[in-house]
Amino acid sequence: TKVTLAIMQEVADKFTPTKFKAKFSAVFEDTGNGDGSSDEFEPSEEEEDVPIDSLTFTMPWEEEVKEMLEQVPSPFRKAAVSNTEEYARKHSHDRVTAEVFEAFREELGM
Repeated sequence: TKVTLAIMQEVADKFTPTKFKAKFSAVFEDTGNGDGSSDEFEPSEEEEDVPIDSLTFTMPWEEEVKEMLEQVPSPFRKAAVSNTEEYARKHSHDRVTAEVFEAFREELGM
């Protein structure tokens, strides 16, 4: 009846696409207790809601792509922005378009 960090990690290990596992597994590297025990998962106040307008964008994003970020779970939005921008730069794009966003999602196996 309780969601524990161990349960979340097991689900992530079983259902996260292979290409995305390395990035996603970093979420579980520091559980805060140092012994790997499975504390209940309770997101911090900061993780509960990350509105799109509070995110820092370092390159231009199309408005429709910013709206697509609503589909990204709130605790992962900051990473989604920075990783998408890193992908765009790596592939010589000067802005994040729907095509860039979708290509990055596909590379992650999503």
